[in-house]
Amino acid sequence: MKRDRAWEALLVGCSVPIRQLDTDCKVVDLASGCIAVYRGRRILLTVQHATGNEGNWAIEVGFDPSMGTQLYKLGPMNFFVQFQLGQKAEFVDLSYTRLTETVIPLIQDVSVRGEVFGQAERLVLDTQLDQVPRPGTRYGFAGLNYLFHADKELHTELRVEAELSFIREEDGLYVFSLNHKHPGDQYYKGCSGAPVLSQEGDLIGLVVGGCEKDDTVTAVSLAHYRGALEVSMIENELPAPNTAPTADG
Repeated sequence: MKRDRAWEALLVGCSVPIRQLDTDCKVVDLASGCIAVYRGRRILLTVQHATGNEGNWAIEVGFDPSMGTQLYKLGPMNFFVQFQLGQKAEFVDLSYTRLTETVIPLIQDVSVRGEVFGQAERLVLDTQLDQVPRPGTRYGFAGLNYLFHADKELHTELRVEAELSFIREEDGLYVFSLNHKHPGDQYYKGCSGAPVLSQEGDLIGLVVGGCEKDDTVTAVSLAHYRGALEVSMIENELPAPNTAPTADG
């Protein structure tokens, strides 16, 4: 099958790398997310199981040859809890935080010598969070896989899945089939929270997991939890964090 590079570029352009920093501003964990505008509010959407440890999370803004990777600290994340009669309250696998208009993450082409020779702004998704997947439509996502080398240096590789097919919905989750054998959970480590888009560019959900046995990827449904998100945003109507970018050399 011939690669659709424009479609892959859309998937990559909508995915935002999120890093967890330690007290020395060194990266200790990685997740994915996307920037969305919903009812006039600009928010970063990601998943609770990746960012729910209340760590020091930041998004990559860009790379400066003289300062290294530029990061924007996110401040506290907002989470959801669902209650069911006679059952223990559980977290919904979603999280978000507000972003100001001045936070503009970049996609950059950087040479091995640290020279920037091309860049573009990451895409912001204007959404009503009401789109649901349909059989026969192509879906996809992109995210950064990461590993720490023996010297504790972070190594990342881009993962792009551009040929997902919708199978079913179950309990607020969407299940998609891969067009190849599932390569194992480690292959997608860091992709949790990556936006799942339809071929029309609609935001459908966020990656939360997968299954090697049946070659599937699972995403949390944004349409299913839209009401809870709206209530949470009203209850947490606070100014967006005004933290200046920091450098992670």
